[in-house]
Amino acid sequence: MCRAQHPVTKASVRSDVVAVPSEIDLLYLFLCAVECRNRGSTDAVWELLGALTSSEAATQTVARVLLNSC
Repeated sequence: MCRAQHPVTKASVRSDVVAVPSEIDLLYLFLCAVECRNRGSTDAVWELLGALTSSEAATQTVARVLLNSC
């Protein structure tokens, strides 16, 4: 798991910055499916479930197929 070098604190977050969701990488979804199958990771399942709400039809399809294989 990736950890930030510096912890995020209330003082370090600028209030004028708006987070824009980026599209999910399909390779990342594949790796989540591998984690789901090999280790039974519920976090990986949640990532795949979240991809079902993507605005990209291809991402939704890939997530659906990968979830069926978990």
